[in-house]
Amino acid sequence: TGLPFIKIKEALLQNENNPEKAKTWLLEMAEQQNWSKAQKLSSRATAQGLVGIFSGSDFVSMVSVQCETDFVSKNSKFVDLVHQSSLALQTSKINGILSPENGLSSLYNHQKVSDLVLAAVGSLGENIQPKSFYIHKLQSGNQTYASYVHRRSNNEHDDFILGAIGPLPST
Repeated sequence: TGLPFIKIKEALLQNENNPEKAKTWLLEMAEQQNWSKAQKLSSRATAQGLVGIFSGSDFVSMVSVQCETDFVSKNSKFVDLVHQSSLALQTSKINGILSPENGLSSLYNHQKVSDLVLAAVGSLGENIQPKSFYIHKLQSGNQTYASYVHRRSNNEHDDFILGAIGPLPST
């Protein structure tokens, strides 16, 4: 099918491990959720994008999401995707660098980050690739962090900063 392995696994679970039913289900879902569009665009280079840093009361998360053009990286839908991806990490049991699989399976409002990415690909028409996920859970009272992004971008979220490059030192 050329579809992501995690979606194939989900299709098999949904269809009692019947490969034919699963394939039919997958192709229907692919049509509905822009998977085929994402598959077609996946070979395009992603040289632009944003780093987003979200600071919560007991954690800080950072994500890097890349796209094809600077124009899309400034689009509010793309900015929302980066914001939602960073918020989704708070549900992670991992403290530190997350694998792409763990980052993409994190939930934001009962939706996986991977599904949010597919929706963004469908609406923006570009290859979009989350590249890195990081979460640091703060220890109460005795830990601080600083965040900085280079080439800061405007956004409407007060607890969230965006830019082209961003370190996240902690003490």
